[in-house]
Order: sequence, then C-alpha cells, then structure tokens
Amino acid sequence: MYSLQKIQNDQEKIADAGAIHHAVRSLARDVKESRLAVALLLELSKDPVVCERIGRVQGCILLLVSMSNNGDQEAAHDAKQLLNNLSSDNQNVVQMAEANYFKPLVQHLLEGMHFSFLIKLNFNTTKPSTTQFGID
Repeated sequence: MYSLQKIQNDQEKIADAGAIHHAVRSLARDVKESRLAVALLLELSKDPVVCERIGRVQGCILLLVSMSNNGDQEAAHDAKQLLNNLSSDNQNVVQMAEANYFKPLVQHLLEGMHFSFLIKLNFNTTKPSTTQFGID
C-alpha cells in the first residue's frame, strides 16, 4: 500500500513539474518523440488526479484523436487507451465528440447516460443567423 501511495505521489510531482504540458506539446512532434510522450501520458493517467489534469491541457484531446488515427500502430494504440482513460470525465467526452471521436459518447449513451446530461453538452454548434435566410 505504501509503494502504491508513493507512486501516486511521484506521478503528481511529475505533473507538478510541468511534464504534462511538455508531453502534450511533444505529441505534435516527430514520431519517436510523440510515441514517448503518449506513453508517458498514458502512465501518468493511471492516477485519477493527474488524469483529470491531462484532459484539461488545451489541445491535448484533439492531438490524441489525431494520433489515434496515425500510421504508427504503437502510438495509436496508446492514444486510444489514453482517450479511454480520459473518458471518465464528461467534459473530456464532449471534447472528444467535438474532435469527431464519438466512441466514448456512444459508450456513455449505451450505459444509460441521463438525457439531462445530453442537454447540458456544450457542443460548439452555431445558431444559424437569420440573415442567412433573408430574415431581418
């Protein structure tokens, strides 16, 4: 139990040192660096507190969705696992759907997600302008 707590503390220290932001930026770099970055983020995501912080980094989910469709099978596999870990947070599920990655949203719906949650989803849809239809 002590070693498990120490590992969690170490993961939080790594996150506090700025590793999450650096790793997310590295997702957009060359194949080898992005593969290492996604592996690090996947390992860090095992801690629920750190996992939440990963999902909050701007651009992270979009980069992971892109990477999950990448030709590098190892990195794509890790990206999909990380997206699965991040899908425990409803806001992350919304961001994934906005990035055209619907698997977590569909899974939540199949598991009986309440309709009230769907109403609260804040997809970035735009309301059609009345001027588009000649209505003033």
